[in-house]
Amino acid sequence: MSDVANTLRSAEQLNEAVSRLYGCTTTEQISSIFSKYKIISANDKRELLHRCMDIEEYFDSPHEELSAEDEYDYALSVFLEGSWRLLVNG
Repeated sequence: MSDVANTLRSAEQLNEAVSRLYGCTTTEQISSIFSKYKIISANDKRELLHRCMDIEEYFDSPHEELSAEDEYDYALSVFLEGSWRLLVNG
């Protein structure tokens, strides 16, 4: 997993981005947050979504290598589906 904390200027900015993501329910809202904080890489985007959903680690299928963009797209679909919100103390 990449370290998005290196992309953002401070821990405060990281926490602010995660907090703002928590309220997002559309792809457009999420894209707007990423633009505001200049989050460009798929790995950083995925990491922020995982932090927001309180996912510390996950396991991939060993059958197929996925690109960073594919992994981000999957994380985005899980985020938008929203059932993770029932498990997170936000």
